[in-house]
Amino acid sequence: MFITRAVKIYYRSSDGKISASRSGLNLLEYVPVKLWLSFEGRVNKSSGLIVNVSHIKKMVRAYLETHDVYCTSIYDILSWAGRSFVSIFDNCTLSKVKLEYDDNNYSVLTGSLNMITITRIYELAAAHRLWNDQWDSEKNFQEFGKCANPNGHGHNYTLEVSVRCDKDDINSYGLEVDQLDALVEMHVIDKLDHKNLCLDIPEMKGMVPTVENMVVVVWEMLEDKIINGKLSNLRIWETQNTYADYSGS
Repeated sequence: MFITRAVKIYYRSSDGKISASRSGLNLLEYVPVKLWLSFEGRVNKSSGLIVNVSHIKKMVRAYLETHDVYCTSIYDILSWAGRSFVSIFDNCTLSKVKLEYDDNNYSVLTGSLNMITITRIYELAAAHRLWNDQWDSEKNFQEFGKCANPNGHGHNYTLEVSVRCDKDDINSYGLEVDQLDALVEMHVIDKLDHKNLCLDIPEMKGMVPTVENMVVVVWEMLEDKIINGKLSNLRIWETQNTYADYSGS
């Protein structure tokens, strides 16, 4: 089992200095980022806890208050956290480190803490109607409810594209995030944004345009386009309460 806690830290871009608190800082120099630490272990029967999550926050803050930490890249921050906190608790082990650095980007260090996943977040709007031509009207409305209405409806979708890289490749890949953005824009956003999934997208012809089918189609649009790294997961949020994940066949 895993328990995860987010800890806010502050990064000074001029020299890579990391601080635990905003107290006394020039906030124009420091960027707040969120460090998520996931620990794997057994639940203690007496406390019901793997580890007290307040101790995770205290541990990170105490470390940064007693050590000068400088990191020059995303991977440096993830690697520092992985090295520093992997065995900090006796009864559990750090299994994943996630760095969330703005509304559209986060990175994750996993796999014995030597594999990094970079995730970019995009938005698009599209319309669809859930309808299966092989069923009669009664069956369609029974299955899809108001989503089967003849004129369809729309969603503001959020697309999360995750690319996995070996730690030895991260520095070269880190320079090509703009290239990933361009690929997603060309092969996904330009094709789907403000389109009708039933009528305008040849790749979805003949299928019910559910978010489950949509995420597979987007995967096929991108899978062979990634140059450095490997497409590892796609997540499409259809609403704030519903998303579909796909990691390939």
